[in-house]
Amino acid sequence: MHLRIHGDGQGRPAPLPCHFDEAFERLEALPRMFIEGDGSFVWRESAQWDGELIDGGPSLQCVELRGAGGAAELRRLLTCLSEDWGGLLIESVRDGRWSLAAEFLDTLEELPR
Repeated sequence: MHLRIHGDGQGRPAPLPCHFDEAFERLEALPRMFIEGDGSFVWRESAQWDGELIDGGPSLQCVELRGAGGAAELRRLLTCLSEDWGGLLIESVRDGRWSLAAEFLDTLEELPR
């Protein structure tokens, strides 16, 4: 799975509602998270996610994410980016679809593993 996570600018991609340093600190606190100073990370929970924080100046521009895992893991990661994670936009890069995070996670929970 290849995803880009954005803030929601009324249905359009927008910067995330946090700064690079905030996201970095929150992600770093996750168990089994390995994150570098440039924002690249690997998270080995029950599956593996590789990602990168894309800095956009005053706010985090987006998060590039590759891997496989369940909805619960992805929700934990999204919570590090915004308390209102359900309103973030997720771009499924492979098929070019956009959805709100809450809708995407509902779909992800229905997929067989």
